[in-house]
Amino acid sequence: MKLDELKTSLQKIVENEYKIRKKDDYLKLTDQMLDNIGVVDPKLRDDLIYLVLANWILDDLYNNQELVNILDTCLDQNHLFYKLKNRGDDSVFTRTFSALIIAVLINKDNKQQFLDKKKFLNTVNKTIKYYKEEKDLRGYIDNKGWAHSVAHGADIMDEIANNDKISPQICEDILNVISLKIQISNYTYINGEDERMAQAVYSILTNKVLDSQKVNKWFKELVDINKLKNRNEYDRLIFNIKSFLKSLYFKILSDQDLNNKNLILITDSLKEISKIRFL
Repeated sequence: MKLDELKTSLQKIVENEYKIRKKDDYLKLTDQMLDNIGVVDPKLRDDLIYLVLANWILDDLYNNQELVNILDTCLDQNHLFYKLKNRGDDSVFTRTFSALIIAVLINKDNKQQFLDKKKFLNTVNKTIKYYKEEKDLRGYIDNKGWAHSVAHGADIMDEIANNDKISPQICEDILNVISLKIQISNYTYINGEDERMAQAVYSILTNKVLDSQKVNKWFKELVDINKLKNRNEYDRLIFNIKSFLKSLYFKILSDQDLNNKNLILITDSLKEISKIRFL
């Protein structure tokens, strides 16, 4: 099926409130959407392929094995790991929209438990590896729409943190990979990435799987940075850390179970990073 034909078919499905029509082969359409998940056309990619797949996953169109098959495809070398070393080209869309679908699938597992522990752990390990190694940090790209790797990856981490199969080690791994993405000096996050990362960390704090000593240590290491010779890079690094901490602060502020101790951690971290800036 050509892209214009796929677009027309998906538009009709959206107009039908995402319900499959009798003449549509939903598995064939699913394969076609996954094959084109990184198409440059933002209308087809964002508004049609992503939304149709997400709605079909959440609306129970697929059985458990079909959900696993979609997950396996999204995790493969032609999707989440497609040209992973590249930066600044269109391959980023294939990776980041595969990541979005993985987040939806883990959300589904949080409710339906269609993944066994082995498959869940494999998914966790692969997505953390992807998030750690993704180099294309662009948010919104003119005429092409959202790339947003940092935000989409954080969405996966958030869903993992809310899964019943979570462990202290997974929580620690998530915090560590998020800190790597926060401590960036070559790019300034301006497209809400700080809020999405803050949501993932909030979920880690909320599930209370990780002991407070590990959490305290993570906050200290987040602001334990070396001064960079390039002033702009140094200020970008500090800006990204401060933006994240502020976003997390306001997310926690209304949570009575979390706010006192964690707000102190955040405010202390903000004070420390502000002091470092002028050293």
